[in-house]
Amino acid sequence: MKEELTGADYLYSVKIGTLLGFITGWAIGVALLLYLGSEELNNWPGVPSIPIWYGIGWATYGFIVGGGGIFAHLGRKPSRAEKRKGVLPVPVTPAA
Repeated sequence: MKEELTGADYLYSVKIGTLLGFITGWAIGVALLLYLGSEELNNWPGVPSIPIWYGIGWATYGFIVGGGGIFAHLGRKPSRAEKRKGVLPVPVTPAA
């Protein structure tokens, strides 16, 4: 059974989703510029804005997806309470 997520888990998931979305969008924007290789496009002064706007668009998508808590457990170590869940309590009886 999966544990219930807290507000901090959702916030962490949103941050990771936004960061991953921005990196993905920026990489797609750079790949688009490299693939096109047009002289007219390269002479346009707004060329650096293409990867940035792609990054912002994909960061918005990552924000929406991360809001569902899908990245809540990404890169986090389990807490002590989660580690102890698998330990069974052993009944101790006093010696006679």
